[in-house]
Amino acid sequence: MNEKHVILSVQRSLFTDGHVAQILTRTTSNTKTGDLPTTFYIEWDMVEDRPIFPTETVNNKNQETVCGDCPLTKDNGGGCYVITAFLAKYQNAVHYHDLSEEEQAMIRAELAYKGVRLGGWGDPYATLESTLKFREEYPTKNHVGYTHHWMKKNGEKLAGDCMASVHTVEEKQQANELGFRTYRTIEDEAHLEVDEIMCPHIKNPLIQCKDCGLCAGNSIKAKNIAALSHGSNKSKLLRLTM
Repeated sequence: MNEKHVILSVQRSLFTDGHVAQILTRTTSNTKTGDLPTTFYIEWDMVEDRPIFPTETVNNKNQETVCGDCPLTKDNGGGCYVITAFLAKYQNAVHYHDLSEEEQAMIRAELAYKGVRLGGWGDPYATLESTLKFREEYPTKNHVGYTHHWMKKNGEKLAGDCMASVHTVEEKQQANELGFRTYRTIEDEAHLEVDEIMCPHIKNPLIQCKDCGLCAGNSIKAKNIAALSHGSNKSKLLRLTM
């Protein structure tokens, strides 16, 4: 099959009255993750029955529908590393239920072999039940995932699939107490806690998420992960660590 994007589900957002599509991108060229199939949580137009381009979602101040009150959204001060203009428009995405059994089996095989990343943009919590159903129905050799909404109602259900995105030691401790492993942004390596290790990609850029697999939530026994704040949004990220 040639379709790169597959619409797995469309449901009402847990954050707002809007709707969110859980869309699987089958191949990626991200240099950090490697070729790792990735789910994106995209605002959905129920009237026109189509995905809304992420830049449009941000400009219309509807990002809460897919990201909730994430502190990295533009409305909350910024800091998100995702450049929405570079994301796909998803206009040619195909609904999973429209695929043949052979095509569905192909996707299952791809995921089983390559693994999956949850949340290239948007938060897996936005479609919590659909996210959990996807993980249950599509076994993978490894996975990575992140959520800023580990403290929300039933958020702990994501602990096996996602790292809790945190920015302070206090948040890390709170998330650990709820059963999450954490992914924390720090200014430099001197701020590492004893129960944290630096993201291996920072030490060696040749190590990609598709092979590392350390950000697999509490499905594996490993230390919490930390990463250096960097790039043009460094100052915006560091404000959260104060």
